[in-house]
Amino acid sequence: MEPIPNTHHYALSPNGFVINTDSGRVLKRYYAADRHGYYSTVENTDGKRVRFYHDSDKPEPAADDVQLPEDALPVSGYPNYWVTPYGAVWRSGGGKNHRPRILREVVRFNKAYVQLTNKDGKRTWLSVRKLVLEAFDTDAACCA
Repeated sequence: MEPIPNTHHYALSPNGFVINTDSGRVLKRYYAADRHGYYSTVENTDGKRVRFYHDSDKPEPAADDVQLPEDALPVSGYPNYWVTPYGAVWRSGGGKNHRPRILREVVRFNKAYVQLTNKDGKRTWLSVRKLVLEAFDTDAACCA
């Protein structure tokens, strides 16, 4: 078995599973479609839970590597939210995680919606299409 770097008691078995060497327990594998490989969640030497990608030579992106796209514009009335012309809604800042991330969409009645929180803490479901049109088109009356 090959020891996993930056951990105290984890190793990668020859058949591609992560094993806790203290307890002998085999950790669950998850499939990462974006990397076309598997990962397991392990505890590093700092005590933080991190993903270890089994069969990928790409390292996990660091917090500083994730940035908002250059073409993203802020969503009016909702601080910390940005939208891109192709419909990705991003959030940055606030909460525990300050890294920018794309919000998960929910499809209702064949339309994509995202949940945004305004400065008062009120959550609202908004149409992704409407957000894009308001941010990138001066005539947003078409989607009201």
